[in-house]
Amino acid sequence: MSGKYRPANDAGLASMEQFDRRPGWMLRGHLQRKGREGEEDTVKKAACPDCGGKLMLFEKRNMPLFDTKCTNCGFMAQIKTPEGRPKTRVNGAGYGVLRKWLDAGNPVPPLIVNSRWETGQQIRLYKDIPESHIKPRKLSPNHRYAGYGVFAYVRLDQLPYTTLYAKSD
Repeated sequence: MSGKYRPANDAGLASMEQFDRRPGWMLRGHLQRKGREGEEDTVKKAACPDCGGKLMLFEKRNMPLFDTKCTNCGFMAQIKTPEGRPKTRVNGAGYGVLRKWLDAGNPVPPLIVNSRWETGQQIRLYKDIPESHIKPRKLSPNHRYAGYGVFAYVRLDQLPYTTLYAKSD
């Protein structure tokens, strides 16, 4: 089998899985895959900041607002994995879900930022994020999801944080 199907594997059998020759960054969902890899890396290397227990990922991949939960105390947080050294701005997700959460009287969820670069890594926890550090915006008309409301965490350098894991240069 050739063409749109994956070439033969080591056993000489062809896979019926769809095979796409485009690079990973062009495939739909590449950011979700990279994000999931960052989430898995975070729960392997960091412990719960409240009790020291083990963090686990939610089974359902699209859990709104929260990506991880402590198996011991129930602490929950959102994980973001930007490329490069720690930044002052990190893209969030859909603003509509966050707005409903905040309108219900809840605080901004804790944020775990897993920054990875060629020679190091740092995982930071921002526990108390004021609403003034959330910047909503709409996606441009040229975007695949034009007009969709998203948000970014801004001015993170002005917020206190706890380092959960660090690998230095």
